[in-house]
Amino acid sequence: MSFRLHCPHCGGTQHWKWNKPPWMFFTPGPMDNQRCSVCGREYTVWFGVAPIRQSLSRTMCRVWHWSLMVLLFALVALVLPLFLR
Repeated sequence: MSFRLHCPHCGGTQHWKWNKPPWMFFTPGPMDNQRCSVCGREYTVWFGVAPIRQSLSRTMCRVWHWSLMVLLFALVALVLPLFLR
């Protein structure tokens, strides 16, 4: 039994790997960019099993990056006063 990924736009099963855009290199989990051979639209495969639309994956990456930045600034704000004492 083989698992086939379906395009989230049209449901087609034929696809080919596409180049990764720059925003996809530092993401929560491995993401691959693919293009459907039937409708020609791009979509993202997250963790190798979850095909999602590009707009949703872009939003997930933005939330991920902003949460990392907030965590970094909060960590610096809490740790820096300890070193200055």
